[in-house]
Amino acid sequence: GQEASADQAALKYLKELGWSAKGLQDFLKLLSKQELMSASRQDSYLLTHPLSSERVQLISRYVKESPDTNKRLPDSFYEKFDRMIAKVKAYMEPPMGVLMKYKANDPSPAAQYARAIAYYRDKKFPQSLAILQDLTTKYPQDPYFLEQLGQVLFDSGNIPQAIIAYNRALTIKPNAHLIHLARIQAEMESGQPVDLGRIVHELHKILRFERENSFAWHNLAMVY
Repeated sequence: GQEASADQAALKYLKELGWSAKGLQDFLKLLSKQELMSASRQDSYLLTHPLSSERVQLISRYVKESPDTNKRLPDSFYEKFDRMIAKVKAYMEPPMGVLMKYKANDPSPAAQYARAIAYYRDKKFPQSLAILQDLTTKYPQDPYFLEQLGQVLFDSGNIPQAIIAYNRALTIKPNAHLIHLARIQAEMESGQPVDLGRIVHELHKILRFERENSFAWHNLAMVY
């Protein structure tokens, strides 16, 4: 019943926005394939969000009748989605394969992001930094490009500049707890005096939202 109510709310909001529900339908189709598997092999999402035939029928009927079904979503959605895919591939797949997929002649932000991460993972820090410095110049208000710049600077030994990059990212997105945690790590490993009381306070604030983050607990232990 809760799932059916959530579906109805989703369709209501999509209708008010004039956005297609086809993505929701496609997602439910993916889940329906999981139902053919034994419970031990099913995705845990399906076990906590049961998929009934009524749910599928409701969405399918709406998609068939809605005038918005074949409309594109806002362009920014596709751009963000491409970047998400690029980042996941760049971190999960071999760097050489990523560089072959996202070629140097592709100027899109997603491709540049993927190449920067691939070079970083391959310990080619100068190439990674060159791309990230270009991205952060073109997109100075993007906190995630600044976050990646901070990570590459940190791992290449330039901790003071890494802290600057993290601080710029947090100015734009102050509640990004993982960026905040990376900045704390950089501060603690900078070799400079730090206000341990402030860091304890900041780590406790992060842990209110990231209770299962072992790295946050590790840093708190290090401070103590």
